[in-house]
Amino acid sequence: MGVDFNTPDLKQSASEINADLLKYYTDIQEIFKEFEVIDVTPTPEQLRKSFNKRLKKDVSIEIQNS
Repeated sequence: MGVDFNTPDLKQSASEINADLLKYYTDIQEIFKEFEVIDVTPTPEQLRKSFNKRLKKDVSIEIQNS
């Protein structure tokens, strides 16, 4: 009996999950950099909105490429 390292619902491997986490980390770093350039410390809400906007853009690109 082998060990299943995939998530039960999405069937993602650990490496796929780690790749997604790295992308999210990079996106957040870029968002902070954008705010830094305009000399503003983002509120949690501003950060959340910027991140979600990027996430939606990535999803729409992914859907178009399918």
